[in-house]
Amino acid sequence: MAARRRRRRRRVSPVAVVIGLIIVVAAAGAGSVVINHFRPTKEMADTKAYFGIESEEEVALVVNGTVLEESAEMIGGQVYLPLDTVNGYINSRFYWDQDKGKLLYTTTERMREIAPDSTADADSEGSPILVSQDDGYWVSFDFVSSVGSVSMEEYSDPARIVIRTEWTDLKTAVVTEDSAVRQRGGIKSPILKNISAEDEESVYVIEDLDDWMEVETSDGFRGYIETEALGEQTDVEEPAQPESASSILRDHKINLAWHQVTSQGGNAEISNVLSTVSGTNVISPTWFSVTGNDGTISSLANTEYATAVHTAGNEVWGLIDNFNTEVDMLQVLSSSNARQNIISQLLSYAQSAPMDGINVDFEQVTEEEAPHYLQFVRELTLQAHSQNLVVSVDVPVPKSFNEHYNLGELGAFADYVIMMGYDEHYRGSEEAGSVASLPFVEEGIAGMVEEIPSKKVINAIPFYTRVWIENFGSGALESEVLGMDGAQTYIAEHQMQMQWDDSVGQNVAQSETSDARYTIWVEDEASLRKKLELLEKYQLGGVAEWKLGFENSAIWSVISEYLNY
Repeated sequence: MAARRRRRRRRVSPVAVVIGLIIVVAAAGAGSVVINHFRPTKEMADTKAYFGIESEEEVALVVNGTVLEESAEMIGGQVYLPLDTVNGYINSRFYWDQDKGKLLYTTTERMREIAPDSTADADSEGSPILVSQDDGYWVSFDFVSSVGSVSMEEYSDPARIVIRTEWTDLKTAVVTEDSAVRQRGGIKSPILKNISAEDEESVYVIEDLDDWMEVETSDGFRGYIETEALGEQTDVEEPAQPESASSILRDHKINLAWHQVTSQGGNAEISNVLSTVSGTNVISPTWFSVTGNDGTISSLANTEYATAVHTAGNEVWGLIDNFNTEVDMLQVLSSSNARQNIISQLLSYAQSAPMDGINVDFEQVTEEEAPHYLQFVRELTLQAHSQNLVVSVDVPVPKSFNEHYNLGELGAFADYVIMMGYDEHYRGSEEAGSVASLPFVEEGIAGMVEEIPSKKVINAIPFYTRVWIENFGSGALESEVLGMDGAQTYIAEHQMQMQWDDSVGQNVAQSETSDARYTIWVEDEASLRKKLELLEKYQLGGVAEWKLGFENSAIWSVISEYLNY
């Protein structure tokens, strides 16, 4: 019997087993790390913290994609917004009148006075429109959303109100894939909101970051979404604003000439002045000025003057200014009693003179005065319209430093807004330059028509210029005003060389002596034609001129030519 061959069993080293296990676990762990690295997190962001909500009473406010530090509150079961926040971000027509102790809300049709904590002044839910708290006044969301023209939507969980007031250059895109809006770009960032492609939800596109897009959702989240999840971007059209049904607009282009009247003797000269003028349809005499902090005004209104102007086929729009330096215009404009005093006097003179309109020439309005100035224009327009009087207001060329004039709101109430398209360089300027270069004027008009319907915009052109004298020895810069004929006389007497400068749309005259350099940016037929061409380009409501007596007689036919477009 053959002997069995015993097989020897190979022993496996315990160390090898352990090492193998470690390798397997490490490989699995590495795979898990790799997988997790590419797996989007499903972690949801703390949305209450995102909106800054710290109590059950708080309601977040989101304006144009930005969460405000200020918040609304639940008061008596209703949502209320801080009055200052409403004024600053949503609707500037909510005006607290200190004299009356009431909130004024003015439309182009009526002015409503709302007393604090009054059930007689209630919103649609029967709650007071205005409530007083230790920290100020609060306005009912229900009322604010019912009277404003901005977009306002209320959301819950967490409680928030989403407001949009700006639409310029805004783009939107539809979410075409199931996606998440995350707090930051990257799949590991917490999720603010999940969006299903089936909902065909659109988001506002803020910035293109290649693989990610910064977006705003319609319900108030601002975050990031993967670019591939969005469809084609399209421009957002700003919602059309309803035009004021109460505006008094003429069915022709306005040609207004200001007549500087400083005395009753000046009134007596109107017949002589009109004999040199043609083509105008409005004469605006500088008759009124605010002279007292209680709203008292001085007047040069004159019946014979008005009769002469009317006989010549022109309307009379009496001008009121704020040039008296002894008057505190902040005190005047912030007082409802003073505002009403001015208005009552103007309307009385308008009947006795008689006048067809009022031209408000309140210049250098400060940021602090601006909301009270706006309220004055609102109140004046409402009452002037009851006498069928046109209201026009004079404003500077729009710049970043005078945005507080709030052109859109002025244009909503005043019938015409006149841009004073001059004083680009003025007495006291640090350098010599044009009074009204073409780029300066056109940039101003373009800014105006962005805020105001073009048919309500009037461009005022200068009948004057300045001769600039640069003294070589002292380095001092001097200037003096010259009318159109006066400038030509000055150029001839000083043998100045004149050359057209296309960059400013004007002839520039210059001469030098051993002591000084003399320069005039000339206002003549050529320069005014360039400015008048802008009337047609921007479809403006007309032209105005400062001032009668400074013009060249031939310019009237040129102006008439451009008003017939």
